[in-house]
Amino acid sequence: MARGRATGFVLEGDRLEWAVLVQGGDRLRRVDQGMEVLSLDEEALDPEAAHAAAVEHIRSACGAVKGDTALGLPSTEVLLRVVDLPAVEDDELAEMVELQADKFSPFPIETMAVSHEVLDRSEDQCRVLVAAARDEAVDAHARLLVEAGLRPTGIDSCALGWWRLLQDEGNVPAEGRAALVVIAGATAELIIVQDAVPLVFRSLDLGSDTVPAERVADIGQELRHTLITVELEHGSQPCGVVLWACEDQLAAIENALQAEGVGDITSHALDGLPPVCEGIARRLVTGGGIDLTPQAWLDADTSARHRRQMLGGLAGVLGVWLLCMIGLVALFGWRKGSISRLQARRKTWEAPAMAVRELRRRVLMIDRYTDMSHSALECLREISGIQPEGVDLVSFTYTKGDTIRVVGQAGERSRIYGFKEALDTSGFFPQVELGTQIQDRRRRHWNFDMVLTLPQGEESS
Repeated sequence: MARGRATGFVLEGDRLEWAVLVQGGDRLRRVDQGMEVLSLDEEALDPEAAHAAAVEHIRSACGAVKGDTALGLPSTEVLLRVVDLPAVEDDELAEMVELQADKFSPFPIETMAVSHEVLDRSEDQCRVLVAAARDEAVDAHARLLVEAGLRPTGIDSCALGWWRLLQDEGNVPAEGRAALVVIAGATAELIIVQDAVPLVFRSLDLGSDTVPAERVADIGQELRHTLITVELEHGSQPCGVVLWACEDQLAAIENALQAEGVGDITSHALDGLPPVCEGIARRLVTGGGIDLTPQAWLDADTSARHRRQMLGGLAGVLGVWLLCMIGLVALFGWRKGSISRLQARRKTWEAPAMAVRELRRRVLMIDRYTDMSHSALECLREISGIQPEGVDLVSFTYTKGDTIRVVGQAGERSRIYGFKEALDTSGFFPQVELGTQIQDRRRRHWNFDMVLTLPQGEESS
């Protein structure tokens, strides 16, 4: 996956180099580059103080670095093997790569980070570069960057950084077999290619930035032995040698290689190539394929991501809850304010309303006592007019504005019912209730009583 901005770091001894690249379309542009010498002299300072000073030095020099970063491990810390494997799915290929790494690694596979990169693929076979590095070696080289806040996105190999630079600069023969020798600092990189596809990666530790005379011969011997191994595995072919080294050492190294009889040699000054940290950055920008990040780092990243997701979800829930609480408080405040306003308005209306009610009550009372339409005489006249034959009134009790109680006698009980129905039909009394009905057997008549309700007039509210 392509990345827009990437920084490659290389830490060799007390020297930190970095290069920042930005991708614009199909072009890679270097926007920054630097080198710092860190104070790591543990004999001159307290070890913890020296470490803290180095971390602060990196933070001060590279604190503005943004985007993804990759650290190139020294080639001597990374095991690189090119193997031919069947063309299978990516998941199955990863399992086969881990088995291959377990075969050639001198350390337990559980303590190592393993990665791979497909160099060439056909219908039934693929050539794969297998890389493995000890977790503790990665921690040791990356510790300073991590503590300075520059946790690498990916972990790569300096040998592959040089390989990417040689490819981009057009220094890899497209056909035939060639041995590419890059001597930079204290390491010699040997890359044997066949038709521009790597067959072997070898790294030789020279022990210092300058190549002593006794180590010049070692480079030639290592190259000769490597070429013999390649011939045994891939057959014999003419092999030219392309050499890159510092200009002041180029002649001595070329003579040593010629003395070993390794073939035709083409020499180039190392100054013609960009720094290896740029090769690491180029691989990160375009997706190099190799990533030796320890599994413990990946597990920590996963845990941190899950923790952030959980905290984000919790924050969302708390946010919704807080909004609900704010809404409830606001609603409560609004309702309380509305009630307070209504109560204030009620107080302004209460005294006039009570005065109006009292006035209405008095008016109704006056109307009730001056209204003669249901006076005792009128009510008695109405009852007498309706009273059927055979019904006699014994008593007439009038309560003004309330009720009339009538007690009477009737020869037959049906006449009492007829009397009650006639009163109901008249509509003069709002309600007529027939009370007790007792038969007097000695005198052979029925005693009864009725309660007639008088109109109450308009009620006050």
